Amino acid sequence: MADEYGPTFITVTDEDGREIVLEFVDALEYNGQQYQAFFPAETEGEDEDPDNGLVILKVLHEDGEDSAVHAGFRRGTGRGL
Repeated sequence: MADEYGPTFITVTDEDGREIVLEFVDALEYNGQQYQAFFPAETEGEDEDPDNGLVILKVLHEDGEDSAVHAGFRRGTGRGL
C-alpha cells in the first residue's frame, strides 16, 4: 500500500469551549523550545473571519506526553491575542 500524504489537522478548544480545527503548517525550535504553526481549517458553511490567521502553539512535554499551549501571537498583527 502506498503511503498517503496530506494535511494534518488537530482540534483544540478555545477559552469559550468552542472546538476549532487547525491545519498543521510547520514546526520549529527557538531558544530550545518547540513551536508548531497552524492555520484555521476552512469549514464549509462558515463565514470567513478576517481575524483568523497563523496560530502558533508552544509544545510542552509533561509526564512523557506532548501538549500544546497558545504562544499568544497572530501573524500580521504584531500583537498578542
